Amino acid sequence: GYSIRTLSSEPEMAQALDVLARILQKPAFPAEAVEREKVRTLAGLREADAKPEAIGGRELARLVFRDHPYAMRQSGEKDTLAPLTRADLAVFHAGHYVARDAVVAMIGDVSRERAEIIAEQLTAGLPKAIALQPSLPPVAALSV
Repeated sequence: GYSIRTLSSEPEMAQALDVLARILQKPAFPAEAVEREKVRTLAGLREADAKPEAIGGRELARLVFRDHPYAMRQSGEKDTLAPLTRADLAVFHAGHYVARDAVVAMIGDVSRERAEIIAEQLTAGLPKAIALQPSLPPVAALSV
């Protein structure tokens, strides 16, 4: 997902929405930025692995969800982040960021009519296809 925070005055809002629309509709995924974010995220995972609350949370997720993907951290795992490439991100974006399934939420100084125009502006350049749906296995019931 994406988020933006902007002033409500028209010039500032228009510029911010234009930038967001370009990022959303035609992301570049610069290779150096992808690598920098991988390094940053991996460092965050290593740091979390030293915090008791993070260790406890991971263990609870492992006990509840076992081998299910829900047991994984939202930010990823070291072994899944390391091989991730720019091409992987582009393929994911192309298959999952589609206009039909977009949810655009707004709060603040914007009318309903203006919000609808903004939502159309943000999603107009996205594919019209149906998003690929991940095939997740059901979560196994816990035995008590």
